[in-house]
Amino acid sequence: MRDLFFVGFLAAFFAAGFRRPFLFVLAYVYIDIVSPQRLTYLLLNAVPISLIAVALAVGGFVIADDKRDVRVAPRQILIVLLLLYCGITTRTADFPVEALDKWGWVWKTLAFAAFLPLTLRTRLRIESLLLVMIASAASIIIVGGLKTIASGGGGYGTLNLMVANNSGLYEGSTISTVAVAIIR
Repeated sequence: MRDLFFVGFLAAFFAAGFRRPFLFVLAYVYIDIVSPQRLTYLLLNAVPISLIAVALAVGGFVIADDKRDVRVAPRQILIVLLLLYCGITTRTADFPVEALDKWGWVWKTLAFAAFLPLTLRTRLRIESLLLVMIASAASIIIVGGLKTIASGGGGYGTLNLMVANNSGLYEGSTISTVAVAIIR
């Protein structure tokens, strides 16, 4: 049942994106924060939803988004230079297998970080992004908080979130830090 909910929610998010292409960016941010492919048992595990979302976000920007106010900032150029530097140093690393594993997520993050300011041109878009980020993190934080209260407490490594994987935002101290940062 949970798989069907996540598939339905993502399908609705993507369908809305075809009407307003900026929503593809928000869908990618949601997928990056919540990782619904890690939360489902079967349906989303085999589908590269992050790749689909970023392809739709870039495609929607290139094809349908208004580009009147698009500017490339010096920060974006620095991010692209950092991306190139990371790629070069990864190829010449002392531990190439471990470096390639880290490169797998670093280049995606840097590339999207260089792309994101192209789409965030209005106050409404920035506020929409913040809302999706906070709501996505809250979906993890609230579940962890309720399970901690119901179980009588927690401790390092015992925080029971929606997945058994103790990495990324699903790691106890990381999600606690994010929760405090959101409150501030």
